[in-house]
Amino acid sequence: MVILEVEDMSTKLNKEQIEDLIEYCGSYPTMWRDTDMLICCPVHGEHNPSMGVSSELGVCHCFSCGFAGDFSKLLAHSK
Repeated sequence: MVILEVEDMSTKLNKEQIEDLIEYCGSYPTMWRDTDMLICCPVHGEHNPSMGVSSELGVCHCFSCGFAGDFSKLLAHSK
């Protein structure tokens, strides 16, 4: 696991950092497609991937529970 040393969450993260962030939030990356990934939503704890994460924009959105926000909001909701 790579330790995130990012002072400003608006800083663009690379794929490995995003995967570490998602793992820290309690989920795991399921598949990448270019700069986007699909994961199981750590906010409502499901077992089917329904959250889209965009590394290009630095945002995520769950199509099941409706949670949407940037990576700092995801961190705040998960811990």
